Amino acid sequence: MLFKRPTHDHLYAALVAKDASYDGFAYVCVTSTRIFCRFTCTARKPKQENCRFEDTIAACLEGGFRPCKRCQPMLAYGAPDPLTKTLLDQLEADPFHRWGEKDISALGHDPSTVRRVFKRRFGMSFLEIARLRRASLGADALQSGDAVIDAQLDAGYQSGSGFRAAITQLFGAAPAKLKDQQLLKADWIETPIGPMLAVVDDHALHLLEFADRPALPAELQRLKTRNSTAVALGRTTVTDQISEELNHYFQGKIQPFKTRLAAGGTEFERCGW
Repeated sequence: MLFKRPTHDHLYAALVAKDASYDGFAYVCVTSTRIFCRFTCTARKPKQENCRFEDTIAACLEGGFRPCKRCQPMLAYGAPDPLTKTLLDQLEADPFHRWGEKDISALGHDPSTVRRVFKRRFGMSFLEIARLRRASLGADALQSGDAVIDAQLDAGYQSGSGFRAAITQLFGAAPAKLKDQQLLKADWIETPIGPMLAVVDDHALHLLEFADRPALPAELQRLKTRNSTAVALGRTTVTDQISEELNHYFQGKIQPFKTRLAAGGTEFERCGW
């Protein structure tokens, strides 16, 4: 028998009720703060349109979300072994540190054991988690206008090629192209018929597509090429507007969509439209 994932409304109701039965099975990613939490977190509950639900911690981390310091989702369910807690505490204390197997050995741990423990618990190794954190911090610095070399060193990358590879994997653009660039922002919007990906800038909606559509990667590549920019994780007021309008639509409150659409295509094509 296949497990049917609860609807977004059902999950949000469970979040508001702080339903402990979801501990270890579902997490809420808050798109306005880029933090993910347990359902039982005592922090103020976010608006429904700012919630994205994931089944695993790995999916939360890969989506660019940071663990909540209050409910500590990476340590919460089950009894965290001393090895896991020690390494995560050290990562939290210095997320810029460039971790390697030698660092793990220096702490008295066997790297293969650490890798196995973290893979079993989180779906990714400790070194992968550390790299994701550093790359995200480096991208934040670049988007704030820092020089590439400064962002690279701040994020703990001694190698320029390693920093470029990490940033490109996360955001689809090399560091030099991200600096001082008006990036397009992408985030998920849950709907009753499946999650959708919204790509926006500060003024208009560029793309709204179902996440499981096979052609989505090609659409994103065309979008980046046409706009000569990269797509990063994040939201703007446009994301909030289209999310609210979709929510009203699926509730049966039919009304004209007012979200501004970005003009695509050539000048000739726009005239034809």
